[in-house]
Amino acid sequence: MRLRTVWLYLLIILLAVVTLLVIFRDGEPPLDPAPPATVTDVPARTPTPPPARPDGPADWDIFTDAPLGTTFRRDRYTDPTKGGISGHVHDAQGRPAAGVMVEIIDAMVLGQPSQFFTTTKAHTDRNGYYAFMDLQPDRYYFLCGIERELLPVGAGELLVRDVVLPGSGKVSGDVVDAAGRHIFPAFVYLINAQVRLVTRTTETGRFQIAGAPPGAFQLFARADGFTPSARKDLQLEEAEDESGITLLLESGCVVSGVVRDGAGRGLPDVMVSTQPDAARLGTVSTQTDAAGLFELEGVPAGRVTLQVWAAGTYTRVGPTLEVVPDRPNTVEIVLAGTARLVVRVISSDGSDLPEDLHVVLRPRNAPRSRAAGAGPLRAQPDATGRCELTRLEAGTYQVQVETASRLYLPVTERSVELREDAGQEVAITLDRAASINGVIRNTDGSTARNFRVGLTIRESGGRVQRRSASSDADGRFVFDLLPAGIATLEINANGILPVKQDNLTVPAGADVPVTLTVDRGTQLEGRVTDEDGAPCPNVNVIARPYGDSSFRAVSQAITGPDGRY
Repeated sequence: MRLRTVWLYLLIILLAVVTLLVIFRDGEPPLDPAPPATVTDVPARTPTPPPARPDGPADWDIFTDAPLGTTFRRDRYTDPTKGGISGHVHDAQGRPAAGVMVEIIDAMVLGQPSQFFTTTKAHTDRNGYYAFMDLQPDRYYFLCGIERELLPVGAGELLVRDVVLPGSGKVSGDVVDAAGRHIFPAFVYLINAQVRLVTRTTETGRFQIAGAPPGAFQLFARADGFTPSARKDLQLEEAEDESGITLLLESGCVVSGVVRDGAGRGLPDVMVSTQPDAARLGTVSTQTDAAGLFELEGVPAGRVTLQVWAAGTYTRVGPTLEVVPDRPNTVEIVLAGTARLVVRVISSDGSDLPEDLHVVLRPRNAPRSRAAGAGPLRAQPDATGRCELTRLEAGTYQVQVETASRLYLPVTERSVELREDAGQEVAITLDRAASINGVIRNTDGSTARNFRVGLTIRESGGRVQRRSASSDADGRFVFDLLPAGIATLEINANGILPVKQDNLTVPAGADVPVTLTVDRGTQLEGRVTDEDGAPCPNVNVIARPYGDSSFRAVSQAITGPDGRY
């Protein structure tokens, strides 16, 4: 009997251990995980087109104003000279999401025109775990679902960034070629202006994208050597399962050629791409080899315009050619221009420059739209604020600096004249912006909401700015991006006495606190009648301070049906 009892206890303990292992293992990576397969969009041979960037239509700029990430935690990375990004992806119900593609892009690449972007992808395992290992210390744009942010990876740091998918909808189907054969690997994208969900086909050509919220989407597929699939428009409802979709990828044509400078020398490391097509996902792009040769695969048949770009210069619209299947399509591209421009950016107070600072160079007569042919040149200055722009054609250019930071005043666009075989240098100073942070209170100390505050600020040079802001539910209002000067704040509203605070000194870069008090004053009631004593409705009655003829600080009321106000 004792032996049976001992065996019974052992069995209970064994079952408890197994249960605990199952509970705590789910959703966690192994203690020393083998990194999930990470796919980097790079050429396989020279020259070979890297997979075209998985970007949305031209008017969906997924990298615009991406905020600096704040929802990650920092762990130690095994290599003190490198870093990593890892985490878990869960669905809206908190379950591990397997087979989801998480994307990152080196922030320095954003100096390139958008059609040349490529991303590095990591595929989540059955526990929803993903990892990017052995990254160079840098800033990386992080993309998954609705998450779009900037992650600063430091040496010896592993940033842990978890993701919750935005919905419960599913989309599934096949990716096939013209003969009906399944394509592996192919990347499938479900995107709109807010959501970006990516997956990879299985070896049987099947795909499934989970975690989609309700809304309108476009579905695309991409694979090496094939033209991008035409988009498929979808309207998903809450938790809808859209299945049985077939995406067709057509075998593309090959365009080969050479890029030369004005002297006929082949130019290496020049990016060549097709123009963005609103009906397809991204572009087909490649990079020239040491001799300036390139080969574009997967180009759609028909009339195609090429674009070219090299580091330190702006995008040029290249030749237009008629691409024909099953025959050589060759082209020669000449990048003229020998002018050079050096831009130096400093801050007036010696503080560090914003991390997202970019220098923007645009030919004066070029369109400002990114989708209209050759776009502006965007270059990121180095740690000293210097950047050099080369291979520029002679002419007049507009120079500007851009940052999402509200610590610095916007810089006025500068004009510069460039000449062939000559260099120019432009110095740009960023001035710290001031701000006024105010609160409006009633005479009893309670907050006063929805009051409009007028600001007039006179700069030291005599220039005057006028702006307005409204108090929020807590009575607070803010004027930011202000130059140094003398400010006046005013509140003029029906039912209160005029409020004015003038001669308010706003130093450069300062945060000036202000409290304004609104007083409802004395209430005056009356009645308006005609000469016969009949009430006069809808009459505007104005109470003007004695001796004030400006009619700016007045109280007003309108009589009711009985003539009372």
